[in-house]
Amino acid sequence: MFSRAQRLSSTEVRTVQKKGVRSFTPYFRMMFLTADDFRVSCIIPKKVIAKRIKRNREKRRILHITRSFSLVNNIIGHRVLSLQKDTTNISTEDLKIQLLKAFTSK
Repeated sequence: MFSRAQRLSSTEVRTVQKKGVRSFTPYFRMMFLTADDFRVSCIIPKKVIAKRIKRNREKRRILHITRSFSLVNNIIGHRVLSLQKDTTNISTEDLKIQLLKAFTSK
């Protein structure tokens, strides 16, 4: 998981959702707001994954892959990842490719 300094608060998430630039990939909606530091949040709606345990597991998996990127040191700005499709059946490598697309698209 990310440290508290690298996570967005709920008010910051709402600000990024309202004012941020959006980009889309088949599995993710990325909302981006320029800032001096890197902060991230992951949202998984109940409509996408109904069970709470599966949502939390998938959120941990997505944030672990995001943290394992060496991109954390190179990317700045506040980012909110919103999951659009169920990714529980996708391999970690495919999920990593989809996350890379989400982070690099504008």
